[in-house]
Amino acid sequence: MPRMPKFQSSKPLSAKDLLENRYYEKYLSELSEERDNKGYTSKWYDEQVVKLNKEYLEVCNKAMKNLNSRISEVLKQINSVKEQHFSYTPTDDEIRSINYAKDLIRSRLINETRFNPHAAENIINEFVGSRTGASAIVMLASDSQVGNFITPDVFAKAYAKSIPPEQVKFEMDKDEKLNKLETELIDLQRQHVIFSKHLEIAQQRCTDDFTQQVNDYYFKQLPTAE
Repeated sequence: MPRMPKFQSSKPLSAKDLLENRYYEKYLSELSEERDNKGYTSKWYDEQVVKLNKEYLEVCNKAMKNLNSRISEVLKQINSVKEQHFSYTPTDDEIRSINYAKDLIRSRLINETRFNPHAAENIINEFVGSRTGASAIVMLASDSQVGNFITPDVFAKAYAKSIPPEQVKFEMDKDEKLNKLETELIDLQRQHVIFSKHLEIAQQRCTDDFTQQVNDYYFKQLPTAE
């Protein structure tokens, strides 16, 4: 009996392959054509279908096992990526520059706002555009004397600017990896829902075949009327 090349492939068929290509239906149709073209009996056909059902169930079981394995692997990868955090240690020069900017901004906020309460906005805008100045403003947000000048909007702007370029790239790469993995996970979970029903049908075919074989054997044992 001719076999489908795909069933003989050294690479296991995936759930996606089986769902999209409908191998069972194609092979069943080939058997039907072979029976009609070569004049095989219905008994021959039924026997080949039983063999097909058994073989196809084995293929489906392997595909489900591989699908579950891939889902577990993707979940592990997602958790691994989520646990990755950026680590950055500023140089001594950077620390000195930030501390200098912090002291300068603090001094100006205290002194210049005594006579002009609106001077704070100009001072902050003067420094918030640079990473050094932004880092200093973030540190001043908790200062008891000038922290009130660092509004939530100013803090958010300063914090975003204070982030090192290396961290920005790290976070972008992390988001890209997570998006790719989570998109794959959604597709795998969708496949799992659909393929579970597909596997259930394949199992039911084999169950029906076994029941039929038992019934045939039972009736053969019944005494014939003389």
